[in-house]
Amino acid sequence: MKERRWLRIAKNARQIYFPVDRVDALKKVWALAGVMLAVMLFLTWLFQFRTQTIIVIGVMALLEAPVLNAMYRKKESYQKRFHSLTGYMEQMLYNFRTHKKVLVALEQTLEVTPKGHMHEMIAQMRRELLYGDSKGTREVLEILEHCYPGRRLSRMHEFFCKVESLGGECELYIDLLLEDLRLYEQREKLHETAMKSRMVNVFFSVIISIVICLFVEKIIPDDTAMVSHLLYQISGIGMFVLDLICLLLAAKMMMSDPLSKEVVSEREAKVLYDRVSGYSYRKEWKRQKKALVIVAAFIAAGIYSQSILLPGAAIAFFLVLLIKPKLSNRLRKKKLLSIIQSEYSIWLMEVGMLLQETTVQEAIRRSQANASVVLKPHINRLVQELADNPVSHLPYQNFMKEYQLSQVASSMKMLCAISGGGGNDVKEQVQALIHLNIMALDTLEQTKNENRQGGMYALFLLPQIAVGVKLIPDMLLFLLLFLRTTQF
Repeated sequence: MKERRWLRIAKNARQIYFPVDRVDALKKVWALAGVMLAVMLFLTWLFQFRTQTIIVIGVMALLEAPVLNAMYRKKESYQKRFHSLTGYMEQMLYNFRTHKKVLVALEQTLEVTPKGHMHEMIAQMRRELLYGDSKGTREVLEILEHCYPGRRLSRMHEFFCKVESLGGECELYIDLLLEDLRLYEQREKLHETAMKSRMVNVFFSVIISIVICLFVEKIIPDDTAMVSHLLYQISGIGMFVLDLICLLLAAKMMMSDPLSKEVVSEREAKVLYDRVSGYSYRKEWKRQKKALVIVAAFIAAGIYSQSILLPGAAIAFFLVLLIKPKLSNRLRKKKLLSIIQSEYSIWLMEVGMLLQETTVQEAIRRSQANASVVLKPHINRLVQELADNPVSHLPYQNFMKEYQLSQVASSMKMLCAISGGGGNDVKEQVQALIHLNIMALDTLEQTKNENRQGGMYALFLLPQIAVGVKLIPDMLLFLLLFLRTTQF
């Protein structure tokens, strides 16, 4: 296993530094590395660093330039996949709305899809539907879902299969899916623009930090011989290391895949749900008992060395251990709520489709089979309570009450009214409810994007730390050298 891991690392390193997958890729990588090396050598010459320092900084620049290029290429591939997927989904929704057949929608989508990976995948699914014997429609559509993971694609395919099997009117639901897709594209476009703007800010922050340090170095008198001191060389290396790390982290944050934001495996969701629903402070505290050994070691070391710093650090670490279970559970619950809101809209749309041909209780019961793992326990409980007391309003009122989600409470009130015969225009009510749920999801995703942009803003401040790493030792060194050479 260890050898395989090292082989994988070596393969990735070869692909980064010696790419052969595209024409002139190797030439572009090392042209960028040459430019970056030239800039670094010019800056180190201005700072009057020693030869050893120049070599260290030059090697770091040579190692980072291909990595930045690989990140940029990966980001381009992510954007290309995103546009291919959204284009496929939009065309499929329009075609399916007209014909209500997956095969016909695929054939018409294939005609307008440009040559490339998406075109090949659609053609493969079409062949499987026409000539395959063992696979059903849902299994064939999963071929594309494995290559383009995400809840929206899976939800759309699930919806198509249900319409083909159940029948009924689907135009209103397709309009909702198109609106959700439009909001998704618009949100990701705005996020991409904001991240590019912040990336530019980070780059200029790095440039300004270097210019400030260079300006301070130039106003110091040359007779102090400060530039030849070892501390001056070390502070210079520290500054450039922090600036290069800042650029690397900013590029990594820019490299986020829009499709991977939606991917949560069923196993991961189940583990998360079990941890939150079965939370116990005592149980979580037992998980971290091994960390108490560190606390005891710090206290023992402090007593042995008669230092107050080590016991103080141990007490601080112990306080962190005390609050960690509650903070971790709060973060897990926040993530679980995000998954529940996403999956709930899918489940509600399925219930709305089933309401066209059956009652509310039967629609909820039939939706159990395909419900998400984070919803299934609550739906099972709701079905059991409705079976025990079909005319009671309490099962609807208590459904997922512990999460205090307004869209869940609103939808349950509406379903309760329909089950009692007090709901008119069921189709329009369900459409309005799903629309509100989609808007709530859009607001949630916008908040997540703003948090990611906030992380980029934090990188904007990192070069200011690099200024401190360079200037504070330099000023102390200048002061010592100046006092040594001054006669009083």
